[in-house]
Amino acid sequence: MVAVMFVLFGAFAFGSAQIGGHRTGFLGSLSGLLPSIVPIAFGYLFAHNIEYILINGQLTAPLIGNPVGHDWWPIHLPYPFNDKYEVSHTFLPSSFYWYAAVVVIIGVHVVAVFLAHQHLQRTAASPEVERVSELPWLLAMVGYTMLSLWLLAQPLIKETSTTSGLGPTVHPPAAAIATLYD
Repeated sequence: MVAVMFVLFGAFAFGSAQIGGHRTGFLGSLSGLLPSIVPIAFGYLFAHNIEYILINGQLTAPLIGNPVGHDWWPIHLPYPFNDKYEVSHTFLPSSFYWYAAVVVIIGVHVVAVFLAHQHLQRTAASPEVERVSELPWLLAMVGYTMLSLWLLAQPLIKETSTTSGLGPTVHPPAAAIATLYD
């Protein structure tokens, strides 16, 4: 997968460099545009772990009240800063985490496109060519964003017989019972 992504992003970067007249090779083109991928990596790290951070972050309250975790700790604070605090797994709906992930992923892709624009603007032969040289990398970023959002939506999609277009599935025992009441 790493090799496929390397070749794929390298091809888009090399295409941008060729159109922009950058006079760089495959690796030079890719190394110039790779910094625009860094915000995306941080965005994915945050988007995929936001639920974990928010739910398990609640455990910092009891740690503030008793950081060593022993009964002999001299300071006794009230709830939620004591060991009676229980983590709430449902204080935010699951849709919140999905929407937050979507906002983060779209936001970091916008930042990535901006960083790529800055690089291509500095290294292009002329302003007219610079605008055209952004198209391959912009196409790669839009495709990458679409793939990312599709992957995020996969756990939320459950295909049933009514959503697949096949119509409702009737099991033989249910059909036999239905005919008894007709």
